[in-house]
Amino acid sequence: MSAVVGARAGLGWGRIARAVLVLVLLTAVVVVLTPRRTAIPGPMVAYGADAARLRSAAPYPVYTPSRLPRTWWPVQSRLTGLDTPPMAWSLDFVLPGGGHAALEESDEPYATFASRMANAAAVDGHQRIGGADWERRSREDKDQRSLVRRSGRVTLVVTGTASWADLTLLARSLHA
Repeated sequence: MSAVVGARAGLGWGRIARAVLVLVLLTAVVVVLTPRRTAIPGPMVAYGADAARLRSAAPYPVYTPSRLPRTWWPVQSRLTGLDTPPMAWSLDFVLPGGGHAALEESDEPYATFASRMANAAAVDGHQRIGGADWERRSREDKDQRSLVRRSGRVTLVVTGTASWADLTLLARSLHA
């Protein structure tokens, strides 16, 4: 193509460079504005089947969370002791801010289970949640906070690196 024909068609190097620049800028805008997770917490697990299995086997009321934010990502549900007591259920969540919260419940003896799950035997204080008294325990060197409650034959421990407000939200969501 001659320079005259190219100039008439408007295909000069300057115009081509500007077109490429516009495309690069539009691509950058799309990349910046596209929402995405900064960290993939792992595959989401459905824990309803584990809760149902525990309900059918446990000699105590089983507590399950309800109405948690959709951004709470359940990543693990684990049952133990269905054949040989004590029974226990562990349900782990990854939170949107990167923290972790877990529900631990069992008919294992209270003092042993609570201390092991909270990584702390000492009670730092108490908190009233949903009409029930919960113990507050913490372990600063592990960045772990825990809420502990005994309800009949079952011990509930809400624990993790999540804030006290997030742990309270999980504890408040529990229903038998």
